[in-house]
Amino acid sequence: MLEYVSAAAAAAALPGTIELAVLTAAAAATRPRRAPNRTGDAAGLRIVIPAHDEAEVIEGTLDHLLGRLPAPLGARCVLVVADNCSDDTAELARAKGVRVLERHVKGARGKGHALDEAFTQLLEHDPDAERFIVLDADARLGPGTLDALLAAFDDGAHAVQASYRVADPDRDARSGLLNLAWSCFNHLRPLGRERLGLSVGILGNGFGLTRDALAAVPYRAGSVVEDLEYHLRLVEAGMRVRFVPTARVLAAAAPSSSAERTQRVRWEGGRLRMIVDHLPKLIGQVARGRLRFVEPALELALLPLALHAALLAVAVIGGGWPALVGAVGFAVVAAHVLAGAFVAGRGTRDLAALAFAPAHVARKLALVPAIVRGSSRNAGWKRTDRAA
Repeated sequence: MLEYVSAAAAAAALPGTIELAVLTAAAAATRPRRAPNRTGDAAGLRIVIPAHDEAEVIEGTLDHLLGRLPAPLGARCVLVVADNCSDDTAELARAKGVRVLERHVKGARGKGHALDEAFTQLLEHDPDAERFIVLDADARLGPGTLDALLAAFDDGAHAVQASYRVADPDRDARSGLLNLAWSCFNHLRPLGRERLGLSVGILGNGFGLTRDALAAVPYRAGSVVEDLEYHLRLVEAGMRVRFVPTARVLAAAAPSSSAERTQRVRWEGGRLRMIVDHLPKLIGQVARGRLRFVEPALELALLPLALHAALLAVAVIGGGWPALVGAVGFAVVAAHVLAGAFVAGRGTRDLAALAFAPAHVARKLALVPAIVRGSSRNAGWKRTDRAA
């Protein structure tokens, strides 16, 4: 029995191992880029901030953002979508002079629905709006981020993604480990895809779209992982998201274990739902010779690293060829994490966080039942508590 379980684990882990190996090698071969020394064309830029009960953070975010807008722009280029709020998020945002769109549609709550309505309103009623950047309600921008994203649009990109990083990596052990994970997932892997000329994905925070992209692929994405859902639709339409590594968007780590649990269940439960719903379709596209779907299929088949490592461990235990697959997989994971630290992260400072990895893996395995429940088609969007 063990040999069959081991073989199944090895087979399940193999696509993810291939994905990690290819992207790690491609990212490691990429020369660092300098930030553009020109100012991108800011005409027609609109910044959209979906916000559900964000009264505690929205003022600070808007103060930060308004102080970094390119010179031709004013507060009216910012649109806050107050989505089913029960607090004074909308009033606080209006006091900053930005535009506010209030939604009260309890049956269609969540970030995807909020963005869909925002884009629909802007496309219909703001003819000067040509480029849209989406930020979370607690986002902070790195130096030159807006200029770098605008420069990518100027170079012909229809969709762009900034490097999405942890704002407070030294706050505690959890933040340090999350920073390493995000260095891998939100920078190293997109960097590898960009090097290979692939669509890099959408990370939910710090991404941008043009009017043409939204006209071709409306933002009809209502799942709890609407960014992943929408990116798959872009790929289906033959469009590519470009990575802008010199643009950085930062957000604080979840402030508590319970907040992190909520976030993980939503992200990974939603991702599991996408695997069930979309992976067979992607494999079918590849079987029909549509090679642009190969990498999205491999990416979707790759589980979060903690769960991927658990599969590799089961493969190793069984011996034989599954053990070989598992051993190679562990070597690839090690190379991926090292590259995440030294190519995308802070080197040895990030590697020190690995001391807490065993506890993280144990917590992740304990969450598997909740993640499975969170993959239900009826799973609702639930806000993660912000850092105070």
